[in-house]
Amino acid sequence: MKHVYQMIFTSLFLSLFLSLCAALIMSANAYAELGYFRQPAVSGDTLVFVAEGDLWRANIAGGVAQRLTTHPSEESNPAISPDGKWVAFTGRYEGPAEVYVMPISGGQPTRLTFEGDTARVQGWTLDGKVIYATARYSGKPMMRLYTVDVNTRMSWPIPLAEAGEGCYLRNYSSGNNGTGGMSDSSLFFTRQPLNSDNVKRYQGGLVQQIWKFEAGTNHKTESKTENNFEAILLTGDYKGTSRQPMCGNGRLYFLSDREGSFNLWSMDANGRDLIQHTKYQEFDIRGASIAADGRTIAYQRGADIYVFDTASRAEKKLNITLQSDFEHTRTRWVKTPWDFVSQIEASPNGDRVAITARGQVFIAPVGAGRRIEITRESELRARDAMFAPDGKSIYAFADTSGEVELWRYPANGVGPGKQLTKNATILRQRASPSPDGKWVAHADKDRRLFLLNLASGEDRQIDRSSNDEYETI
Repeated sequence: MKHVYQMIFTSLFLSLFLSLCAALIMSANAYAELGYFRQPAVSGDTLVFVAEGDLWRANIAGGVAQRLTTHPSEESNPAISPDGKWVAFTGRYEGPAEVYVMPISGGQPTRLTFEGDTARVQGWTLDGKVIYATARYSGKPMMRLYTVDVNTRMSWPIPLAEAGEGCYLRNYSSGNNGTGGMSDSSLFFTRQPLNSDNVKRYQGGLVQQIWKFEAGTNHKTESKTENNFEAILLTGDYKGTSRQPMCGNGRLYFLSDREGSFNLWSMDANGRDLIQHTKYQEFDIRGASIAADGRTIAYQRGADIYVFDTASRAEKKLNITLQSDFEHTRTRWVKTPWDFVSQIEASPNGDRVAITARGQVFIAPVGAGRRIEITRESELRARDAMFAPDGKSIYAFADTSGEVELWRYPANGVGPGKQLTKNATILRQRASPSPDGKWVAHADKDRRLFLLNLASGEDRQIDRSSNDEYETI
């Protein structure tokens, strides 16, 4: 009988213990939330990325991520070492953006550079040095690439006057088809630095294109042997952006907006055999990196992280959650509201002002009177509010419909707004109503000028600039 009681007690204890464990797991998962994930780095089954201004580590299969850094300043541009033991990143622990390294399992970061200017981590060399870009020695906005030894903290310049991004490709030899010619010293790089993640279809003087450089390659002349330090342009067939070179498996992977949106592409070492691997339209691919073995590419699209298998060419979105107090979402008092005002426009008779601040529109009297909140929807973002000539209405651009369109609101705050334009394909801006109140001229970032008939609702394009956007109307 004693043994029976012991068995019952043991069974009840195990049942209670398992229930408690399940409850704890459910409680932990209840506080795991989705985040905004950026700049992923991948090595084997390990993923390091940026969220809430910190570095996080997760399994490539997804799940709850572990926070690696907690400093109030931002940590960015993580890159995992070829052996998978270290993660290099750009941090601001002492003020300037410098290169730091820490164990991938967590630990105190070690500062590697002392540039006093932005040092943006780009990746690792084949022998385990960190590659970074800085403008300290080149003059802004140009940048140069350097390598820094993790053990000695000694930095060496890569012999290029202009280079903003770069990677080394190894183990690629010439084949019978004549498309080879790669050596361990081949660097693929972009001359220009990244201007903005929000720019696409740009074809101006600061466009990023991919070049190939083989340092130390010799060529013979009639009199002597000289070092050949000439880089070769690989993406000159396209006038737009080709950036973020990623070297792996004898191919060069990169991001390009050749089809309108930034997608993942690849080519061989000489810029041939061009292949488009993804065909996204709604959201561009932004930060991306390739594993040291060349098997996996991780990239950001929207707020999510995807992985791409270079062998099977299959892509998958990762289901990652964060366990955090989400401090950045907490309600805060604004101590200096004036710092958030983006637009002020006086009424026609000067008795009121329309104020645009933090994406909302307000009407304030010049003297005593009532403050009116025109836009009362926290989900929308409004900009450039102005009075109609009669002072009875307010014109403003708002994204209520999903695109930034021109709206009209009652200046007394009574009643809903009315959408005046539709079918925007790019950011609309700079509205100007006619003095008689019958027309509104406005422009967009495609350098087009429109005229809106307020009576009929007709909105037609009347001009397009070949040089620049319309600054004033």
